[in-house]
Amino acid sequence: MNWIKTEDSLTAVIDNKSYTLRKEHPNYRTVIQAIKDGRGEEEIIKLMDVMQSVADFAGDSVEVKGGRVFYRNEEVQGTLVDRLLGFMEEGLPAAPYIRFLENLMQNPSSRSRSQLYRFLEHQGLPITDDGCFLAYKGVNDDYTDVHTGKIINRPGRTVTMERSRISDDPSLGCHTGLHVGSEEYATGFGSRTVICKVNPKDVVSVPLDCECQKMRVCAYSVTADYAGTMRKHYSDSSDGRSYSNGDSEYDWSNEDESGAESWPTGGCRDGASRVHQV
Repeated sequence: MNWIKTEDSLTAVIDNKSYTLRKEHPNYRTVIQAIKDGRGEEEIIKLMDVMQSVADFAGDSVEVKGGRVFYRNEEVQGTLVDRLLGFMEEGLPAAPYIRFLENLMQNPSSRSRSQLYRFLEHQGLPITDDGCFLAYKGVNDDYTDVHTGKIINRPGRTVTMERSRISDDPSLGCHTGLHVGSEEYATGFGSRTVICKVNPKDVVSVPLDCECQKMRVCAYSVTADYAGTMRKHYSDSSDGRSYSNGDSEYDWSNEDESGAESWPTGGCRDGASRVHQV
């Protein structure tokens, strides 16, 4: 084996094949130590193989076949592989990522799953410890929705809408459905911004004409008031840094959230606490 270490990367040539590992890769220091310890070439190849490193980190649910990563025989696209590498680099546990995949695979629409890949890649929103993700939502000062002024979006509330009422056609920019999105989208839409927790199984559509700024979902829970940009990759907290408000170049006035329900998170959907819109 021949190898060379530069300021930014490590390259090893084993059996006439070149393997390069950048300094930011979570196995970088491990590989250097393995070379110093004189460990076998086969072990070093395994450590330098990014795809295999992902599979080893994630456990039995994830495997590599033909240079591609699969979760229970369904291919995991590049965005989620990058997210897992981010988890590895930061020394975070794999469990939130695996829970995220488990939730995602419960989404009944393969098209919705692929649309969510694109949204997460574009916006880099945090994944929570229970396998959901956090997004932003613009509301009125009194926490009601901007469209009807009736749906309560106060922290501690859960809002749902029948999935069958929401189009999963990404060519439709504005349509009936619950809307959450990026920081840029939410802070430019409404006088107040809140943080929403969304289960991947509840994602319905990511409109193409909005540059992945928003999505339609059938359920979300409001976790906190917006206090600044959220941490990326993984978060068990929605705390931010400082409040800011931005402008949006899109017209979101045609979004329709009528017909949704709002009730205390973890509470009963029936009874006095329920708000039903018609």
